[in-house]
Amino acid sequence: MNKFTVSLLALLPASALAQRADTTATLEPVIVTATKLPTPSSALSQPVTVLNGDELRARGVVTVAEALREAPGATMVQSGSYGGVTSLFLRGGESRYTKVLIDGTPINLVGGTQFFENLSTDNVDRIEIVYGPSSALYGADAVSGVIQIFTRRGAGPATLDADARAGTYGSHDESVSLRGGVPAAGYSIGGGWHTTDGVYAFNNAYRNGDLNGSLQLRPDEKSEISLTTRYTGSVYHFPTDFTGAATDTNSYTREHRLVAGFDASRRVAPSVRLRLIGGDNEVHGLSEDTKASGVPAAPFSKTSSPSAGYRRFAEARVEAALGSLGTATVGAQYQVEGQQSRLVTINYATVPAAGTSVVTPGSNDHRITRGYYIALQGDPLSLFSYDLSARHDDHSDFHGVNTYHAGATLALWTGARLRAAYGTGFNAPSFDETQGSAFNIGNPLLQPEQSHSLDVGLVQTLLGGRLRASVGAFDQRFSNQIQYVSGTFGGPPDFVQLTPSYYSNLTQARSKGYEGEVDATLPFGFTGSASYTQTIAQVFAVPPGYAGSQMPGDALLRRPSHSGTASLFYARSAEWSVGASANYVGKRPDMDFSQFPSPTVTLASYVKLGLSGSMRVFQTDVTTVSLTGRVDNLLNRRYQDVFNFPAPGRAILIGAKLSATR
Repeated sequence: MNKFTVSLLALLPASALAQRADTTATLEPVIVTATKLPTPSSALSQPVTVLNGDELRARGVVTVAEALREAPGATMVQSGSYGGVTSLFLRGGESRYTKVLIDGTPINLVGGTQFFENLSTDNVDRIEIVYGPSSALYGADAVSGVIQIFTRRGAGPATLDADARAGTYGSHDESVSLRGGVPAAGYSIGGGWHTTDGVYAFNNAYRNGDLNGSLQLRPDEKSEISLTTRYTGSVYHFPTDFTGAATDTNSYTREHRLVAGFDASRRVAPSVRLRLIGGDNEVHGLSEDTKASGVPAAPFSKTSSPSAGYRRFAEARVEAALGSLGTATVGAQYQVEGQQSRLVTINYATVPAAGTSVVTPGSNDHRITRGYYIALQGDPLSLFSYDLSARHDDHSDFHGVNTYHAGATLALWTGARLRAAYGTGFNAPSFDETQGSAFNIGNPLLQPEQSHSLDVGLVQTLLGGRLRASVGAFDQRFSNQIQYVSGTFGGPPDFVQLTPSYYSNLTQARSKGYEGEVDATLPFGFTGSASYTQTIAQVFAVPPGYAGSQMPGDALLRRPSHSGTASLFYARSAEWSVGASANYVGKRPDMDFSQFPSPTVTLASYVKLGLSGSMRVFQTDVTTVSLTGRVDNLLNRRYQDVFNFPAPGRAILIGAKLSATR
């Protein structure tokens, strides 16, 4: 068993499980992200989780971050209220070590950073999570894993889905989608609007809307063309400063993101297919705050931090079947990345009279990457499958990087399969790190961060697939890690900066651990699952003269040593269902930034329980209406993902869902 079995069944609504109880055991999922080719999950050497979009929405899960909390080995860290900065630590790696794609288009910022607070599950077909380094296929950012979000495709009669709900914290969510198609074309369009007043008493509203769509064209039996797009606009008001103190009445951030991609393929021979893939990720952000400046002549000041970034790429590859050996893929990719940022400070003598403006330059640069890769995969024997890949990336900012991956699976006895993989990954520096920003000087000598990872596991399937269990172990070593080196300041009264701040390749770290998972299709309409992950993520080595805050043996921040999930769902018919889930996060270190120098603190462990259910209240041959309910943090547990940033308490959401087909 791979991670698909636990995560997918854990997220299935009970009604769906009841309807599929007789077929689940015989269906094997096909995964695309792990190898870039549709591959049966049993042939994959890396563990994979698949989250189904329809089933997430049926349970009231409306954000990708919320869904990923239930994926084994994935630690989501949210800075307080809804809309706060939300990062992912996958298997103990850094938050910038997971590559995220939407329909094949990378959406990470330059340097690998990816925030999840504004990604919704609206019109999402599925989310594939691949664990372990995948730079041999995907290049930079794919150090600890890859997450790909797929938009729903359209086929058959036109189907309309709409839902709405409202509840605690003044929250409400609405979404709508329409999809359908004919043999030669399919379409899917959708959108959503999500809003909340937040958990703080003032200045904590969050608004997030999105529009998305896909179009598939099949001009003939040899050709396919797919076009996808997703636009997201959001604004988040936050009263907290960097220490967590709620003191600000007007600070906010705004983001607009447009992701567009295309995928065209043609079979030019019975065993050869050509593919051309491309995409564009455009992000525009703004952070603003008005406050007292402390200067008598200009008592008010407004700081603005506008930024704009893009990542555009084109990729061509040849996929050739080699008979019993498997399939070979040879590809080349051209990518251009750019970013502009600055800090603008306006001092006002009176408000809102015009003031004097001071602009502090940030990054303003672009770079080009040329990547070349080759991959070979197959199952020449019924008991054995393999996958091999290697890649070379040429960067305009630093030396080229070589990465590779090798993996295999082997059937042992009835229902048992052993998997193993070894690979490397790398992460490129950001523009702020190499070119400088308003808060640091640039270091053009920075080199990419790199990783080496070993992953092994044993999967056992019993009772015709109704019981599946797995155990596994992983060991990741990260080198050349980029760390912030703070400058020094003179004493009062002016606190002049004596030496500048900058980034440097400094530390090495190691993240190793064990995983166990089990899921079962039980009698009488019950389905259950559970997972457990132990992760030891520590600093491994530092260079001579290192003066940073973490030393060899220190645990990496915000990564729990123990985590787990459990779920139980019940349905005796398609008319109603109910489910319960639990998410356990163990103790983990953080820092108290309200003090200087900031001491290390320990965040308490917590268990968060949730309930969900639905009841059909109206049905015709073409229309179904259901009432839905969801309770998050059922026991109103007080916990923090980030020190001094309390997470939301109990939230109750009630709504309705409409589905109509014509």
